[in-house]
Amino acid sequence: MKNKRGFTLIELLAAMVILGLILGVAIPNVIRILNNSRNDTYINDSKNLLSLAEYKFRSGKDIQKPTTMNCVLLSLEYLDNSEFDHAPHGGTYDKKRSYVAIRMVPTDEGEQIDYYVTLVEKLPSGGYQGVKNRDITDLNNKDNRNSIVEKKSESDFPEINNISSIGGHTTTCVNIEKKY
Repeated sequence: MKNKRGFTLIELLAAMVILGLILGVAIPNVIRILNNSRNDTYINDSKNLLSLAEYKFRSGKDIQKPTTMNCVLLSLEYLDNSEFDHAPHGGTYDKKRSYVAIRMVPTDEGEQIDYYVTLVEKLPSGGYQGVKNRDITDLNNKDNRNSIVEKKSESDFPEINNISSIGGHTTTCVNIEKKY
């Protein structure tokens, strides 16, 4: 009687084909899950930055209230940015391109304050990615991943000193860049 101690070549090839098929299905799903997680980090960091700016604006005495249809820009550098040390793709959040805009808008009842966030990561491989000019409604929308602007040049994310449009409207902004 023969003593079988190993696998035949056909059994090994069949196992490799099965593993290859499993990996062919699993790897794209894992990559998709990782990308969704990174995009969720942009959305959550943007929401946190909006909340931080709203808190600073409502409680601070050093931030001037914007006039109607104008805005105040709070840079990431001005706001307490210790929570924003780790960007999702291993780059760094750009402090000259990331900000919250506070804009005064007329309504039927008087005026209301709108907040818009731009949060930009400088990618290690080059280029920029992040959330551009979104309000809390956009970020809370179930399709909020559409708020992510992926792998663009620096001209797609102007520096805080070159902002002329907020929420789709031309405006004049006062910049608050550095913490006092």
